[in-house]
Amino acid sequence: MRLAALDQDLARAQDTAQIVGFEGASTAAYFQAWASFLPPEFPFERRSARPPLNPVNACISYGASLLYHEMVARLHLTGLDPGLGALHATEDGRWSLALDLMEPFRPALVEAMTLRLFAHRMLQAGDFEPSHGGIYLAASGRRTFLAEYEQRVNREFLSEHVGHRTTLRQQLAGQPVAYKAALTDPPSFRPFRLN
Repeated sequence: MRLAALDQDLARAQDTAQIVGFEGASTAAYFQAWASFLPPEFPFERRSARPPLNPVNACISYGASLLYHEMVARLHLTGLDPGLGALHATEDGRWSLALDLMEPFRPALVEAMTLRLFAHRMLQAGDFEPSHGGIYLAASGRRTFLAEYEQRVNREFLSEHVGHRTTLRQQLAGQPVAYKAALTDPPSFRPFRLN
């Protein structure tokens, strides 16, 4: 219910700052509901990224990093500057456009996969290790995570959004192309949506 209300608020946003504010509020509501699906031995109270403070955050951060770097590569292949974002402010040391274009993929890929890994007990406490003030995936955990990531991005599904069978990787590759075309025709851009 909270997300539906925020979606209505978003439709009335007047500027980028309001959009970013609604995005932050919806992210908090989303993660609160999302955490209820995790097994009790892997609690998740809030998102922590630098450093990740528990195994769940370690998985979300690792998955987001994989997705981010894949989008950066796709943007370079398309000839776009990944640093010139629309919603994420342009800052030194990060590729803001990659952050913009990867955002719709996070729930379908990173968070869904993280839930699966924990709910199916594919990751255990021994797959994580403390380092630099945080908790990170150990080598065994990274192997499991990467295998699941590759399986998920390459699995075909019928997309109501695009009207045919596709994969998340194909959709990832298509986003920079669609964004580039929309630079001369903004209304033509359709960000990724899961059914």
